[in-house]
Amino acid sequence: WPPHWQYLNWWLAAALVLLVLKRQKYLLTIILTYLLVLVFFTRPAPAAAYTLALGPLILWPFLNWRRWLRLTVALIVLIQFAIGINYLYFGRDGRAQINRAYPVLTNKFQSGDKIYAVQLRDYYLQDLPPETEVIDLQENPQGNFSGSGFVVWEKEKAVHLQPSVLAEIQASFHQLGGQGLDGWGVEIYSFGK
Repeated sequence: WPPHWQYLNWWLAAALVLLVLKRQKYLLTIILTYLLVLVFFTRPAPAAAYTLALGPLILWPFLNWRRWLRLTVALIVLIQFAIGINYLYFGRDGRAQINRAYPVLTNKFQSGDKIYAVQLRDYYLQDLPPETEVIDLQENPQGNFSGSGFVVWEKEKAVHLQPSVLAEIQASFHQLGGQGLDGWGVEIYSFGK
């Protein structure tokens, strides 16, 4: 509580009206059940990802009724996609650009280095030796840094670092990426080198 009324929109209301007019009780039951759960029984904050499964079901009444309505809805969906293409596919949304930041690690990595990270995306580090030691700073929040290596986190995940550990990293380690050095949104520091 309180209910998440934000899930309800004009597309949804129009689709429900069309489903009632067309007497498609099966789709109406599915959509209403899903919405009741989202609005009244969920705790997470409203997000578009939760309503993604409803998209095709909501569009179906529009696409299956009149030809002019089908063309209009298809045109609106294509325009919305064209407007959002930069956000979706070209990384202009401010999120971390891991595929551009992590090569710094692979280029500067030396045998015996450790990687301390918050939710490391190891897919981009497949070129490193398999015996590379990776320490998760969420599971090991004290950050007992020994030897040499790197500390990595995405800008929006800095909240998972303890303030004292973050202050130590920023004061004592050499910064390789992040905070104005690049537009990647990934903080990279090296130590013990």
